[in-house]
Amino acid sequence: MLRVNYCLKRSPKLSEEQFRDFFRKTYGPLVAKHQTTLDIRRYVQSYTMIPDKYGVALRQGRPEMHAPFDGTATFWWHNRDRLDSLLKVDEGKAAMEELLECEREFVDLSHSCIFLSKEVPQINPMPENGILALPGSSIIKVIYVLRARPELGREGCQQWWQMRHGWITRRHGVALGFLRYIQSHTIEDPLNDTFRTQRGTVDLYDGLTEVWFNHMELDNLINTPDCEGAQVFGLLLEDEYKFVDMGRSSTWFAKEHVLVDSGLEPWTDID
Repeated sequence: MLRVNYCLKRSPKLSEEQFRDFFRKTYGPLVAKHQTTLDIRRYVQSYTMIPDKYGVALRQGRPEMHAPFDGTATFWWHNRDRLDSLLKVDEGKAAMEELLECEREFVDLSHSCIFLSKEVPQINPMPENGILALPGSSIIKVIYVLRARPELGREGCQQWWQMRHGWITRRHGVALGFLRYIQSHTIEDPLNDTFRTQRGTVDLYDGLTEVWFNHMELDNLINTPDCEGAQVFGLLLEDEYKFVDMGRSSTWFAKEHVLVDSGLEPWTDID
């Protein structure tokens, strides 16, 4: 499966509430409308939590980080060739143009980012996608967009992230309270330039991390600094500085809505 991550900054003309409302009620149904034309296998919207007390705590340990995004739109296709072929036919071009026109109404494209990636699961209980940070549930999701330290480059960063950092999280996942942990590694592809040129978005990130927690367990970790999980969080932070350019990365917590899934009807929200 090919994954496309779209990290969104809201238009300055909109409030946070207006951005969320437009994202969910206008852009979401529009994506669902074009699910068949564009053969979208899955589509998930994530909204930055307000207030984001957990994200604030994470960024305090990483003070160089830039401000978080206001939301993410994540798309899945069967493969890269399938997406490429859809973008070359009239129906696909028209659908993508309609989506882009809609994005211009609520997104600050010049401060947003879109990039192709492959998923590298680290902790992934079955059934896949069964753990969700739905509104009203106790589960929340951290999103972490990262850029590589210059001396490592994208390939070196992704290798460290997958092999070394991933090993720490897999080994201590229970103590950390990780319910699910997915790395999304940016891939080199001309389609990145196509999407970026169409929208005028910022330079690509080298990857995106998602981790799902039960917020009650996370509260316990925060309030118990001498527990194993809190100590391992310290190890993770120390390791991040070895492969992440903190000043060009960010992290925040979110809730999510599943709007399109190949196993569900279009525009079915499963919360």
